[in-house]
Amino acid sequence: MKIRKEKIIVTIGAFDPVELSDINFLKRAKSKGDWLIIGVHSDIYLTKYEKGFIQNYNSRSEIVKHLKFVDEVFMYNDTDGTACQLLKIVQMCYPYSEIIFISKNGDKETSPEGKMKGIKFLLMK
Repeated sequence: MKIRKEKIIVTIGAFDPVELSDINFLKRAKSKGDWLIIGVHSDIYLTKYEKGFIQNYNSRSEIVKHLKFVDEVFMYNDTDGTACQLLKIVQMCYPYSEIIFISKNGDKETSPEGKMKGIKFLLMK
């Protein structure tokens, strides 16, 4: 059986460590579309924008990959503090799909991701 990838949900996070609130958020995000892509923040991002990290990127991304409702985990350059490169990669991989970026904060008008052409922005707490 082939899975249709018409509506792709993209979201990001540190997942350091994965918490129950992360799992609940990702399940709700998945319910908004056909395919769930996660961008796991890099170690560089967590060092630069957060307070560092407990688990390295490889450990965190492997854990997220094994969540049954996550379809793909993408590595991307997040050193600018945005998910814009991730969204460009998803657009290239799935050019005929509707792509929805789900954020836990920000809004369409102020978030760089919300200003991207061809990307729908959804705020979900």
